[in-house]
Amino acid sequence: MPGTTYRTLIDIPFASAGRFAGRSVQKYRVRDGFASKTYAEFARHVRACALGLRASGVAEGEHVAFFSNNRHEWSVIDFALMAIGAVSVPRASDTPAKEAQFICGHAEATALIVEGVADFRGIAAGRDAGWVRGFKPIIFIEDFDPAAV
Repeated sequence: MPGTTYRTLIDIPFASAGRFAGRSVQKYRVRDGFASKTYAEFARHVRACALGLRASGVAEGEHVAFFSNNRHEWSVIDFALMAIGAVSVPRASDTPAKEAQFICGHAEATALIVEGVADFRGIAAGRDAGWVRGFKPIIFIEDFDPAAV
């Protein structure tokens, strides 16, 4: 937006929601084709996600390992992490287990966000899979069935 100055990156979605509330900000695939999200919906989802992250125990300054592919929830979660002052440590969901363990350890990540159970199993694979038990919390983007783990 020409001539607009923002104090921080997290100001952008909320200011945009005020200026362009009904305009589409994202289009993404769904089973039956495509869906879209407006600036106002996006900002509302970022706020709700930020509240959920806080309620899950994610604190300001905490490093959060975030294993996800490109999807509309990715941007919501990333902005939500910024909104609460947490540090996103993003990687694709197909990151090999050994690499995931190294990245999380090096980044001192204490919370984990993954797309789904299959992705969780992928990064927790191998002989040293117990390392994932140290995360408090573990958050799944897709519906989670505890019986599936």
